[in-house]
Amino acid sequence: MATKTPSTTSNSLKGKSRIKIVALEARFGPIPNLDIFEGEFDVDITIYDQTVRDDLEVLNQRLRDAEIAIICTMPMTAATLASEVTPNLRAISISAAGTDHVDMEICRQRGIRVLNSPRANTETVAEHAIALFFAARRAIVQTHIRTVHNQWPKEKTLLNSLRGKDEALPLGLKEEIVGIVGYGGVGKHIAKLCTGLGMAILIADRKSSTSMETQEIVPTTSGCIAVTRCSFTHILQTCTVIFVAVPRLPSTMNMISAAEFAMLRSRAVLVNVSRGGIVNENDLLVALRERQIAGAATDVFLVEPACTENSVLIKALAEDETTVDGEKLPLVVTPHAAWYSEVTMENLAKDAERNVIGWLRGNPPSQNVVV
Repeated sequence: MATKTPSTTSNSLKGKSRIKIVALEARFGPIPNLDIFEGEFDVDITIYDQTVRDDLEVLNQRLRDAEIAIICTMPMTAATLASEVTPNLRAISISAAGTDHVDMEICRQRGIRVLNSPRANTETVAEHAIALFFAARRAIVQTHIRTVHNQWPKEKTLLNSLRGKDEALPLGLKEEIVGIVGYGGVGKHIAKLCTGLGMAILIADRKSSTSMETQEIVPTTSGCIAVTRCSFTHILQTCTVIFVAVPRLPSTMNMISAAEFAMLRSRAVLVNVSRGGIVNENDLLVALRERQIAGAATDVFLVEPACTENSVLIKALAEDETTVDGEKLPLVVTPHAAWYSEVTMENLAKDAERNVIGWLRGNPPSQNVVV
């Protein structure tokens, strides 16, 4: 159901007819407060609680007259961004950090401004990554399932669920060596949290880099931390827990596949809070089944929403769930929920407001400008 809220405001668009804004996914991202315009110029905003992703006809119809589109994860492909389909579209505000679902090249060609919210969920995603690490390292989900299925009295002990290859016991935090792949906002906050937990930190250089180990002092909101930057290969061969927090780009797709899993230590835990496709799902499943690594956790999938029909990982977990006896696959999954928190929603609301109002006034926030 769409709702319309007229508001007025003035800038470089003063004297123009009403500016039409369409918000496609109010369920996932807050809609900016345009009441602050107080007579600057006319704004007509249409808000949809949700828009079905695979119904291109409905999507294109909703955007046909829009000058500004507010989205969260809705794909904006060439079919929608074609000038004959969205002739008036001049700006897209993304209530998320990721931008891989928007065809940037078409936007550049048409002069469509794209803005996002790059830091809104940084702390929450990092905290979720730490939670996934603990769940994977301590086999929380696997032992929960076996306990609920009354395997404890039957087996006398379920401690075998926490053991890795060659009966290796779980490591303590001071024995862990953390490798962070992707040292943007999320990666830096993961490093801060891990440092606070007493874990050793290594930062991965670009996969293609051959640079030697270097030391860096990184400022944080609570001071500075010293980190060591190493080659990507060294991270794989050395670390006992690897956090993946890179954007999805052609250069990062399948960044961790069979060859990389072969380099990992058998005690390693892999945590992916970036995007699906960066860790190859088929190769991850093989590595887990063959116990090449101790465990993994992921919040993201190649195809989302993920299910048994489109993800080998979900299918394997679902089949595993039907087997009461025996070990469970050492994998923890969450439904792309790492970003979701009260503080994230507050930050998204502020960014959406800054993006839309800034663009209308001809002065969008530079840190949020993608194209």
